[in-house]
Amino acid sequence: MSLRRTFRDLENPKALRGATAQWVLKKMCSNRRYGIKDIKEGEFDVFHPTYYDPYFLKELGDRSFVLTIYDMIHERFSAEGGTDRTITNKRRLAERADRIIAISESTKKDVVELLNVPASKVYVTHLAGSIAPPKDGERPKSLPRRYMVQVGNRAGYKNFAFMLDALEEVFERDPDMHLVCVGGVPFTAEERIMIERSRGRGRIIRVSVPDDELALIFSNALVYINPSQYEGFGIPLLEAMTCGCPTLVCRVSSLPEVGGSASRYFELNDRDSFLDALTPILEDEGIRDKMRHDGQDQAATFSWAKTARMTKDVYRSLM
Repeated sequence: MSLRRTFRDLENPKALRGATAQWVLKKMCSNRRYGIKDIKEGEFDVFHPTYYDPYFLKELGDRSFVLTIYDMIHERFSAEGGTDRTITNKRRLAERADRIIAISESTKKDVVELLNVPASKVYVTHLAGSIAPPKDGERPKSLPRRYMVQVGNRAGYKNFAFMLDALEEVFERDPDMHLVCVGGVPFTAEERIMIERSRGRGRIIRVSVPDDELALIFSNALVYINPSQYEGFGIPLLEAMTCGCPTLVCRVSSLPEVGGSASRYFELNDRDSFLDALTPILEDEGIRDKMRHDGQDQAATFSWAKTARMTKDVYRSLM
């Protein structure tokens, strides 16, 4: 579990139970303890916190700090899991920060608009992917021959219900077509009802796999679909392209920024637009081959080395 996930979990105390709650609280306290210790020792030029926790402000005083803002999901979808504390803390830190790193131009635009900070204070530093494409000829075990893939959480703004409804025509037209959902929580009761009522019943499955198996799933899928209404960056999209998977995403927020001309797009919550973009991918192997090649070229423009270099440049601007 990442440190960023740690703080997200703390925003929803009801979701924490038993050993998980103890682990999260221990991680948070450890982060604060070591952060304050390092600040008091004073052997640094720039302080860069891991999330929107303002515990360090009193100890930091007037010394410089950089804040990374990953997205503005809480502000745009506060009814879907955000809390006033998160929004308040983020705004407080953004006002005080000497520099803000946004992980996409889309996030920068939202930060300037929603937090009312000057654009000159916000620097874009794209993320990258860590997944490696599999060897040619490998196939994932125990998965169908023809399938589409969706990755990650499905609730709320992730728009899974729209995608499932839009795929009804695909499932009816192609009795061999499957949808493989990777990661996220197990299907909820509501999702199971939708799946049971779907024409794709029995062909919609969920798996949880490590990165090497995810790479195999990507490389053998007909298409990766992301119907999300908002993304701060979109690492699964980048990973899919890295593995040579054709990609279909909603034309919103940062997704066109990451997918570039290598992805195909549909308009938000527009079923006809979705099917018009998806059908050629599923039916034309030549289109898929071109998208695989273009996607790998597009993915190669992102790297953690570039992320590190650009982050270092932000630090240097304060020294």
